[in-house]
Amino acid sequence: MVRFSETSNGKVVAEFDSKDLDPANVRLIKSLNTLLFQLLRTTEEAEFFNNSAEALRMCAAIIQQSKFPTAHKNDKVPYAHQALEFSMDLLQEQLLKAKVINYDN
Repeated sequence: MVRFSETSNGKVVAEFDSKDLDPANVRLIKSLNTLLFQLLRTTEEAEFFNNSAEALRMCAAIIQQSKFPTAHKNDKVPYAHQALEFSMDLLQEQLLKAKVINYDN
């Protein structure tokens, strides 16, 4: 469960149930959210490019450390690797089309 709420002083509070996550997963989620916030606010070129690359690297780490590949490790299928390849293929397709998807809810 993930819940976001806005406070009266302009802050957004993110709350998630971490009981099924190990401490490394929780740190990764916190780090990624901090990085995304910095990425959205930066006006510096180097920080923009470095944080963009780091955000994608952290997303890859989350995919690799997720429960699904671990739960299916006896299947001998490299699910995490396949999920990353699939994601990169879709990202590459979007880049080639020069199509930006706006996820403004």
